[in-house]
Amino acid sequence: MLSFSRDHADVPMTEQRTSLKQRLLILFLAVLLIVMLFVMLKERLLHPALTVKNAPQEMHFQASSETITRDMDEIGALMQMVKANPKDSALILKLCDALMHAERWDAAESFARRVLDNDPNNFQAHFLLGVILHQRQNYQEAQEMLQKALAIHDDPAARYSLGILCLYFLQQQEQGILHLKAALKLPDLTPELKASIEEELRKQQKN
Repeated sequence: MLSFSRDHADVPMTEQRTSLKQRLLILFLAVLLIVMLFVMLKERLLHPALTVKNAPQEMHFQASSETITRDMDEIGALMQMVKANPKDSALILKLCDALMHAERWDAAESFARRVLDNDPNNFQAHFLLGVILHQRQNYQEAQEMLQKALAIHDDPAARYSLGILCLYFLQQQEQGILHLKAALKLPDLTPELKASIEEELRKQQKN
């Protein structure tokens, strides 16, 4: 005990205070990291991304290098095909979809608008453009595009997308719930989308 007391006493008080500050700083940073992780998890649970057919997946940015290479090869091939067939709307929309999966939003928006310039009543172009504008945080115009898509064809995926947009990004809870309920009544609703809509409606009832 004597040797311990002597060794401890030999340590300058300034060094002891510095060591204490370092430990407190490390503890503070650890707590801050935990809080940030909690906030990120809560945000992901409360604000789901649009889940629609032909739309990019939420975690697509974590794709493997092989997937990215395959996407870029597909985009390159489609670019050449569109160059040879510049007015083929179906082909351009396929390219638009590939660009969305690669998260190249500027190019995807440009090609979707090109289709609408030639074919103003194209449902798929309005739908994809609505998703693109949502991803670019242009929520008002995204809502307009999805509404135009639904005016052309009442599609459950488009209804769901518009419902999520209203609920979480436009603070239009009543409208959002109406769109989700309307989607459940459509004949071409897939089992997966039905389950997502029902889960979202249960969540809204709890709120």
